[in-house]
Amino acid sequence: MEFSYSKAMWKIAGKTLITPFTFLFRQFESCKEEDFSISYKINSSILSDDAKKILDDIAGKIKNEKKYTIHFDYATTKKEIESPGVVAMYKKRIKTAEKYFAETHGIDVKRILYKELRTENIKTAEDQFLLIKVIR
Repeated sequence: MEFSYSKAMWKIAGKTLITPFTFLFRQFESCKEEDFSISYKINSSILSDDAKKILDDIAGKIKNEKKYTIHFDYATTKKEIESPGVVAMYKKRIKTAEKYFAETHGIDVKRILYKELRTENIKTAEDQFLLIKVIR
């Protein structure tokens, strides 16, 4: 006498064995990343018209998304990084971008992430800007 399992039995066994391990595969789901940057004048936190257009573009792309995060990173010139108020300046720059997102587009500021603001975390570059990475 031969013994065979029915299709229903294989479905039950498959779900029982595979379901507990599905959390392992979630970390390999593909995410879409886009990079943007906003330039500033030296020692200024005011958003220019070009910067507002970039923020509007970002908001338009994530408008209908349910899962997304916005990551801020910072870079500045050697001249500005040596000034004593560079950390305070970047706090203002981040707050103005957050405020623009929240007030103009209704984006929750809890979805905006950034490193601790310290001089060591600010990169040096040829220009001062805020790097924005959108992950969806």
